[in-house]
Amino acid sequence: MPNLDQDEQLRIASEKIALADEKIAMANEKIAALENDKVDQGKVIKYLQNLAHKVVNKFPELLDEDEDATQE
Repeated sequence: MPNLDQDEQLRIASEKIALADEKIAMANEKIAALENDKVDQGKVIKYLQNLAHKVVNKFPELLDEDEDATQE
C-alpha cells in the first residue's frame, strides 16, 4: 500500500476490521446454536434413557434377550 495516502489506508484497514468483526459475530452465533443443540440432544438422550429404564423395569426379560443378541 505504499502508493495510497494514509486516509485511504485507514479506510481499507477499517473495512477489513469490520469484515473480520462480522465473521466473528457469525462464528459466535454458530457456536451458540451448536451449544443449544447439544443441550437439546442431552435432554432427548436423558428422556430416552429414562424410557428405556422404565421399559426394562416393566419387562426385564427384554434385557436378557438384548444381552444374548450382543454376545453373538
